[in-house]
Amino acid sequence: MESFDLQMTVEELLFDGEINLRRCSKSTAYRNTKRINEYLQENKYNVRAKLIIDKKEFLPYSITLIEVEETK
Repeated sequence: MESFDLQMTVEELLFDGEINLRRCSKSTAYRNTKRINEYLQENKYNVRAKLIIDKKEFLPYSITLIEVEETK
């Protein structure tokens, strides 16, 4: 089982805009998306991660970034 390197995953996501989660369960995909969003929020990024599930693909789980509006 591969370990999930949060910081490296976030850096790759910020660089590419979208990443594939490779082979994992649906619950792991949701859990990793939540961890990424917590990291982004704690570090005051103006983007959030969104899980995409494409059931037509062999590896159906990927994460993309969406911008969030800043609150004043």
